[in-house]
Amino acid sequence: MALVRMLARPLLAAPFIFGGFNQLRSSGQLAPKAAPVTDRLAAPLKLPTNDPNTLVKANGAAMVAGGILLATGKAPRVASTLLSGLLIPTTLAGHAFWEADTEEEKRRHLVSFVTNLGLLGGLITAAVDTAGKPGLPYRAGMAKNAIGRAAHTTALEARLAAANAQNKLPV
Repeated sequence: MALVRMLARPLLAAPFIFGGFNQLRSSGQLAPKAAPVTDRLAAPLKLPTNDPNTLVKANGAAMVAGGILLATGKAPRVASTLLSGLLIPTTLAGHAFWEADTEEEKRRHLVSFVTNLGLLGGLITAAVDTAGKPGLPYRAGMAKNAIGRAAHTTALEARLAAANAQNKLPV
């Protein structure tokens, strides 16, 4: 399975690295399309600015960084979660097919929208992939069980010691 991850992660990361560089390079052109989304998200997310151009650049830089982390296998679960969070507003801003003026434009944006849904599915899968190691919930449950067993064993040993002391059995 390691070979699959070694191939799949860079492939999944490629659109984000490419798209992030595109956002950095073309932020001025993309900012007007992003403005409706950035205006709605800036206040609830307590972003330091609501300038669409700055937010497009920040989104692009975060996509490049997350994509590189995912592609290289460094913190892939964190990178996948980050990219998932970035993909949603990017898709809403860039592929609002419901606002398209022509059928051709609507179809093009719908294809991109659905493609991004597929990427989101891949990111969610990568975010929960533990590479064959037990996840945190499993490990926490095992630790809880071990503590319970240790406490139970200690209680039994104390009862046996008390019983031996009462009976004053010769050893």
